[in-house]
Amino acid sequence: MLNGKIEDFFEIGSGNSGLTENIIYLNQPKSKDTAVKVFSSSTQEKTSMSFIDEGTYIKKNSKMVNIKIYQSEGIIIARNGKAGNMIYVNEDKYTMNDHAYVLYVKDKYKKDINIKYVLYKMRAICELCVTSDKGGNRTFNKTLFEKMEVVIPTIKEQNKIVDEYIRIEELYKLLLQKKEELQNTMFKIVKVNGAIYKVGDVFKVLAGKRIKEEDVYYHKGCFPCATAQTTNSGITWYADRKWLESISSKSIITEECITWTKDGAKTGTMFYRDYPFYANDHCGVLIPKSEFKNKIYMKWFVFSQVHNIRQAVTARTGQTMLYIEQMKGVTFRLPSYKKQIEIAEEYEKLDVLNKKIENAINKIEQVLYV
Repeated sequence: MLNGKIEDFFEIGSGNSGLTENIIYLNQPKSKDTAVKVFSSSTQEKTSMSFIDEGTYIKKNSKMVNIKIYQSEGIIIARNGKAGNMIYVNEDKYTMNDHAYVLYVKDKYKKDINIKYVLYKMRAICELCVTSDKGGNRTFNKTLFEKMEVVIPTIKEQNKIVDEYIRIEELYKLLLQKKEELQNTMFKIVKVNGAIYKVGDVFKVLAGKRIKEEDVYYHKGCFPCATAQTTNSGITWYADRKWLESISSKSIITEECITWTKDGAKTGTMFYRDYPFYANDHCGVLIPKSEFKNKIYMKWFVFSQVHNIRQAVTARTGQTMLYIEQMKGVTFRLPSYKKQIEIAEEYEKLDVLNKKIENAINKIEQVLYV
């Protein structure tokens, strides 16, 4: 067992200031043997910054210096961006830009430390060494990290722990693959016969009124409030119903309906609701018109119209949105009510399976990344 500071057992190498995408582009490897893999703060294998030639020089303090190259098995740690995130690296030759560090075992302790043990068991320590400024920008504090006290078990115990984590990680990758396959199946367009309608022909299309989180804090209750968030089916707060009615009684929705997120990262995400709730201004609401109440099966619409809704989402200056007038104009083909129920029942079976997979993924993430 080892007991001491991180700096006692590990080296932490810095990246290359000035190693830009343009430098990488202009210094592609001359051969496979001179190729050096480049990492950044993304700390994701699939989004690494490609390769650069080992003979590349960059400017430092008015001088041209060769890029830093590492060859030890190690852990890439993001300095900013996704600060504190870690990935294992075992490339023949690799380097980083100045948005990342690399941690590797000192020669003296290579027989006593399994570097993958660090990856799996020191994430929490990394997170403790991440600070945020007023703007929410995160930065990994290398100096603080080096001074952290650690207790490292015997190599036998480390190897046992690593083997268990690798097994869990393989299961995690399999579940992610199955989730993607299942969602691809769910989002496929099911061709149906029926008249073509606009959403505005079939539904009353409206949105709620804005409320602030800080105001909800002072008016807590048990009445659900839906926003543009998608976790917990978009129910973000619980507030006092009388207070909500004083803000906007029209935003208290008591009819069976569908909501969609009007903006945000997952614009257009829909939820079926058959319970009273408050809709804020980022939450759109679809309520069937009286003449269509017995002609449209709400769950069918939620499941089957994902593709149509996604196509209607527009982007301006990087912000996605799907406001009332856009939603009203979305067209869809309406099959018989019986056919809608049949299709929805099949979708629901897939949805139940998808939720089980998501729950399993969430539980594994709590083990791997907390």
